[in-house]
Amino acid sequence: MDSRGLFVGFALVLGVVAAADDAPETDPQVEFTVAYNAYLDAMEASQYSTAVLHAEQARELGAQVFGDNDEVTATLALNHGLALARAGLKNAAYPVLKEARKLVVQAFGRESERLFQLDMSLFDNAPRDAASGHLTSMLKLARLHYREDGEAMALLKLHAGSLAWWDRRARGMLREAAATFALSGQTEPEAHALFFIGKIDLGLNRYRNAVEAMTQVVDLLPPDHPTVLMARANLVDAYEHLGESERATEHCLAIGQTTPWGGTADYQPLFKRPPTYPRAAQVRGLEGYVLLEFTVDKKGFVRDPSVVDSRMRGQRGAAGREYVGEFEAAAIEAARKFRYAPKFVDGNPVTVDDVRNLIKFELRD
Repeated sequence: MDSRGLFVGFALVLGVVAAADDAPETDPQVEFTVAYNAYLDAMEASQYSTAVLHAEQARELGAQVFGDNDEVTATLALNHGLALARAGLKNAAYPVLKEARKLVVQAFGRESERLFQLDMSLFDNAPRDAASGHLTSMLKLARLHYREDGEAMALLKLHAGSLAWWDRRARGMLREAAATFALSGQTEPEAHALFFIGKIDLGLNRYRNAVEAMTQVVDLLPPDHPTVLMARANLVDAYEHLGESERATEHCLAIGQTTPWGGTADYQPLFKRPPTYPRAAQVRGLEGYVLLEFTVDKKGFVRDPSVVDSRMRGQRGAAGREYVGEFEAAAIEAARKFRYAPKFVDGNPVTVDDVRNLIKFELRD
């Protein structure tokens, strides 16, 4: 939403202040006007760190100039929180936005559209344990101001569902958003909604459902669209988990054909399961890494993996060499199941030699 849209009701107040041309330069009204206009300019220019400084200054000066005006006080607090949020300072923005919400309710009421905009910012910046509550409040207010089947509500559901993917309502919101966009012929946002549905299904190990959603994404958008490439990568993941490697190959090839070759230095697998941690090493708290080198064939499968280097922390001597060997064997076994997007030359897939991948063995607390 347009940042200036939050300040329409404040324009007349600023007009009175700005008209005081004969006021001394140290007059708080003049200083306030300068700070507030600098804030607006910084927001318009997307200079959010600068906007934070001016918003905080305008809020402090506004308390002196308009201390008894609830609407101004609430708006300045909202400005400050929004600037912090746009600057990416979530931890600082959240408490300021919570304070601003109380002031906005007091000044504009519990059904104000301005409160809805604030709840959007609170939802975006809340810690996960508080986000669901803000989502509930945001949806309740949205239904007062927007049609349930309208584009604005669909955009809100797409945003909320993609951000709060872990919330039980996320998949339903995304499905409703996709249906609304489909009816209006908006294929790109429809595809985005379907993509996040697929991501949720993939995270829940619902691989068949993930395939269905991601396949729809591929069908909706051009082959070289970034969302299609991500959807194909997720299809590789889903099909490999389903044990359908040949179905995955179709998408490995499509990604390789569409993506410019960047060299082996940045060549990463589309599908990579973590290695099986050797039990004896795990019990002893041993960690390490194995650097492998191998060939990627024309279908994106790994061939002939071999060890280039390996290290282990926590054990030395003959026993240490034994555990290193177990790490190496586990790394090679994992690499055999990697899938890559093949390199294409003159429209045809080719093998790629000397591909390297570092596999780490690290214990988590």
